[in-house]
Amino acid sequence: MKLSLLVIFGLLVCSYSLLPATSESSQGFDIVITNGHIIDGTGSPWYSGDLGIWDGKIAAIGNLAAAPRKRTIDARGMVVATGFIDMLGQ
Repeated sequence: MKLSLLVIFGLLVCSYSLLPATSESSQGFDIVITNGHIIDGTGSPWYSGDLGIWDGKIAAIGNLAAAPRKRTIDARGMVVATGFIDMLGQ
């Protein structure tokens, strides 16, 4: 019994160490782009949603209405696409 409790406790401690020290959910996002038509570059149709940016990277896509953030960009009626589009391509 004591051995199994010790093993369980050890596994919990080890799994806790795998969690990141900080996360975007606890600190919020730097920027949330809301209400955009998201195109992900996979060939799938666009879908409505929000895009959360943290530390210069896309950290979350979905309904981020309640997420804390430093800045909001309303993209209503606009397309939000990652850097796969070459605007200078002819």
